[in-house]
Amino acid sequence: MGETNLRRQDGPPAPAHPRPERRHRSWTKRVFILLAVFWVATGAARLWWGVAAERELDRQVRAIRDRGEPLTYAELAPPPVPDEQNAARLYRRAFESPLLSWQDLPDGDEKERLRRLGSMLMCMYYNRDFRREHPEDLDEIVRLAAEPVELARWARRLDGVDWGIDYDGVTIVIPMRWLGDSRALARVLATVAIGEHERGRDAEAVESIRDLLGLARAVDADAEEIGWLVATGIRSRAFEGVEEVAPGLRVDNGESPAGGDPIRELLTELLDEGPQRRGAVRGMRGQRAYLYQLLELARAGKQEEVINAGGSDGEVLLPTAGFMFRPVLAYEQARLLVIAGKCVEAVGQPTYPLAMDIAPERPVWDYEAGWTHRMARAVSHVHHPTCYIYLRRYYSSLAMRRMAAAAIALRLYELDHGRRPDTLEALVPDYLPSVPDDPFVEGGKVMYLPDNDPPVLYCVGENGRDNGGKFRVYSDGELDRETSPDLVFFLDGLPPQGECTWEPPRPR
Repeated sequence: MGETNLRRQDGPPAPAHPRPERRHRSWTKRVFILLAVFWVATGAARLWWGVAAERELDRQVRAIRDRGEPLTYAELAPPPVPDEQNAARLYRRAFESPLLSWQDLPDGDEKERLRRLGSMLMCMYYNRDFRREHPEDLDEIVRLAAEPVELARWARRLDGVDWGIDYDGVTIVIPMRWLGDSRALARVLATVAIGEHERGRDAEAVESIRDLLGLARAVDADAEEIGWLVATGIRSRAFEGVEEVAPGLRVDNGESPAGGDPIRELLTELLDEGPQRRGAVRGMRGQRAYLYQLLELARAGKQEEVINAGGSDGEVLLPTAGFMFRPVLAYEQARLLVIAGKCVEAVGQPTYPLAMDIAPERPVWDYEAGWTHRMARAVSHVHHPTCYIYLRRYYSSLAMRRMAAAAIALRLYELDHGRRPDTLEALVPDYLPSVPDDPFVEGGKVMYLPDNDPPVLYCVGENGRDNGGKFRVYSDGELDRETSPDLVFFLDGLPPQGECTWEPPRPR
């Protein structure tokens, strides 16, 4: 037994288990291999994803270039304008008149007086009862407006406009004050038009309405959608001015400060829709340039510039601005070029239905989709609705323009025949080349209800249904043009109005 035990002890040892440190090294090696495979696969996928995204973006950029359209702000910059032909130079001088720049005056009684008059402009323009209650203030506003009105009149005769905007940067830098000043000047011109009409000086009233149209054209020279929106608002004041003064308009040729027949000259200007259409296309192209260049900044990783240029849009982009997610931005950039390109094409169509056939489909936010899906479409989802807002406002403005032209033609007919015609067809061809088209319906015409109480012109609303000239008013009785079933133009100059809530400003 002793030998046997010794023999077993002297024999080969039993196999031992692997040492713990050797097993640890084996698993570490496997983890490193897996991580290496993962990062190589991720890098390859990122490379393929980035190349595919860049190709799609490049395809959309080439399509715009092939159509000969501008893509960046630098390409939208207007040609240089000599000072003597620059309308913006005269408008800036008008902005400096005391009635418009009272904020810059030293404190004192004169500043408080001008501040009070400036606060009255909105009610002066919109509310007839307010004007009757403050006739002396209205006369004072008209008197103080003589200088800016004269400058605006000279400006509208000039061909060039250069607001001094820097188009050479990666994003446009808009001095916002001049847009606010333009709106303030529009309020002055609109008030002067109504005031001169009520004083029996219709030639001056017509010229002030034309000054409004000239100011809108000048603001349209800005290659940004906000400039176009401001210009659209200024035009609305001009069309509403026609609505107010047309029923009693009477001008002898000798009264016109520029000679000729100012009423027919205003009619000719209203019939020329080219500047308004070009301004709308330019504004849409500016919107496309903004979106394109904002995402260019994001893709370059320039976070601070993205925030400065894009505001809330820039904040949305920041989570996807990292290197790994930049293909998301490239795809979003390509997607936005398609969307904005359709909007540019849509706004050039003759009717709203044709525009909506071309416009991109309305987006439906998928709340069940993952956060990556929603983040990848955050900007394009936001800017889909703005396209529809711009289109609706453009065609609504076009409808008001055509009805304003028809109202002027009706007044000319009435001056010649002592009464309004029974149909708009009676205005052709002596007063209108044709009955104006309704831009909201294919083959439709502006409708005329001479026996209605009150008599109106109207176009159907964006739903394309004829509601017989139906309109809505707010709770205070003021006309609600935004939600009325039809777009209505009142021929007796009496659109429903609410109460004016003006209060004298408190002394500072």
